[in-house]
Amino acid sequence: MIYISRLLPDIKNTQARRELANPYEMHRTLARAFPEGNEWADARLLFRVEQNGRIDDVAVLAQSRYLPDWSFLNNMNYLRKEVEIKRVEHINAPVGGRFCFRLRANPTLCRECKRHALRDESDQIEWLKRKGLQHGFNVLRVRISLDGNEKLSRAGNSQGSLFGVRFDGVLRVDNSEAFALAVETGIGSAKAFGFGLLSLGRAPSTTTAL
Repeated sequence: MIYISRLLPDIKNTQARRELANPYEMHRTLARAFPEGNEWADARLLFRVEQNGRIDDVAVLAQSRYLPDWSFLNNMNYLRKEVEIKRVEHINAPVGGRFCFRLRANPTLCRECKRHALRDESDQIEWLKRKGLQHGFNVLRVRISLDGNEKLSRAGNSQGSLFGVRFDGVLRVDNSEAFALAVETGIGSAKAFGFGLLSLGRAPSTTTAL
């Protein structure tokens, strides 16, 4: 079972505005929605910030294995609307099933024990294909949008940056169990900083592979 929450931060709120620009602080706030003792890793907390055009039209999608309690955000005047929560009892992903997908990821290559960002589009597509083989799906169609560098800071001190890429496309399930686990736990690195959440929707049945 997973829970998917849609939060609408109010950019007039100073803390919300600051956290939308700093995924480290955003993660710390989202983690407060879970019972004491259930750290974010245990809750399998994944999130993604989505900008929907206008500067004030921003949403945060948060996925977890536990039911979150967002009441503390109301006390902070953090939100412009009540949180919507969807419960998914079971990830229905039969072999051969096709889905539209969105994934904001941090595509990297490990070389000499260091992660290096993949900035070429062909390398990014190959990275996604490799993740598909690992996680039980085949990419049929994909469109790439660059998010650029995500700056990280902690207590006012710079902690570097992460390179973000958004993949939108269509996939086919090849291994139901592996795919369901990928949906639950995320794909790629930097999951604590707004990467790795795989969102699904219905897809046309006539899509051909890349």
